[in-house]
Amino acid sequence: MLEKFRNINSISLSCSHTHKQVTDLDVIKLIDVHQKIISLTLNDCGVTDVGVTKIVEGCSRLQSLNLKYCRKVTDIGITKIGQRPLLKSLSLYGCKRVTDVGISKIGEGCSQLQSLILTYCSEVTDVGITKIGEGCPRLQELNLYDCKHVTDIGIIKIAEGCPQLQSLDLYNCGKLTDIGI
Repeated sequence: MLEKFRNINSISLSCSHTHKQVTDLDVIKLIDVHQKIISLTLNDCGVTDVGVTKIVEGCSRLQSLNLKYCRKVTDIGITKIGQRPLLKSLSLYGCKRVTDVGISKIGEGCSQLQSLILTYCSEVTDVGITKIGEGCPRLQELNLYDCKHVTDIGIIKIAEGCPQLQSLDLYNCGKLTDIGI
């Protein structure tokens, strides 16, 4: 049905309260029709790295991507997202399979990034956060809620490299000390 709305540039789909999951095939069909998408939210969907790759390859104008609780997404898909230099907002909330490998690619390739949500990305450490600090100078919001492996080292790199930061969530980052704060 969405194929009839050719001028849409923002789509938000949530699968958390439905019995039908949005799959890679659904994403491929969606992107084939809506290549002008600027903002895409796929909340709690069954999308994998295949779908994420299609999004990145098919949406050259993409500025905002929310993959909250897309639990099948791994560093393979996140590495592809790192090829979108115009990306301003990325939420990987609850994407527990994401590690420093993918986050490092975001830091290396998304210099326009202003908002990064890594809530419950428990495999992310100072390695990935350091790359964000080095490569995302426009970052204004960083959420590291429950990123238990982030220490003072990563936060210091964020402080040094992200002068525009306005919001920083460090709840349950148990390895932080007074030095990082």
